Amino acid sequence: MQCVTAVDGHWLAELGPMFFSVKESNRSRLKQAAKEKLSQMKAELSVASQEIKAAKEEQDAQRRKSVRDIVHAMQDRSGGMRLFEFKCKGERQNIKYFTGSAILDWLISWSFCSSRCDAWNFVSSLLTELFSPSKNRLQQRAMHQPEG
Repeated sequence: MQCVTAVDGHWLAELGPMFFSVKESNRSRLKQAAKEKLSQMKAELSVASQEIKAAKEEQDAQRRKSVRDIVHAMQDRSGGMRLFEFKCKGERQNIKYFTGSAILDWLISWSFCSSRCDAWNFVSSLLTELFSPSKNRLQQRAMHQPEG
C-alpha cells in the first residue's frame, strides 16, 4: 500500500447523507452558541436604545411643558418672582432683576424642583440652552480679533 487517498468528511456527508454525517466539534458548538448570544444581545441593545430614546423624548416634552409653566408662574403678579430694582444714575429707566438664590428658592417653593440641587441643575441647563449659541459667537469673535 503505497497510495493513500484522503477524503474530506464534509464531501462524504454531502454525497452520501444517508450513510455519513458530520458531527460538530465542541468548539464549533461553542462558536455557534456565542454567535446566537451575540445576536440576542444586539437585539436587546436595539430595543433598549429605542426605549431610552423614547424616554428622552418624553422627558424633553415634559421639560418644555414645565418651562412654560414656570414662565407663566413667574409672571403671576401675586406669587411670581420678586424683582429688585437697580437705579442707574442719569438714566430714566431702572433695571429690574432677580438673584440666583431667589430663583432657586422660588422654584422649590412652587414645587417645580424638590431641592436646591435640583433647582440649580434645572436653572443651569436652561442657561446653557439659552446662551450657548451667543457664547459660541462671542468665542468666535474673540478668536478673530487681533491681540493688542
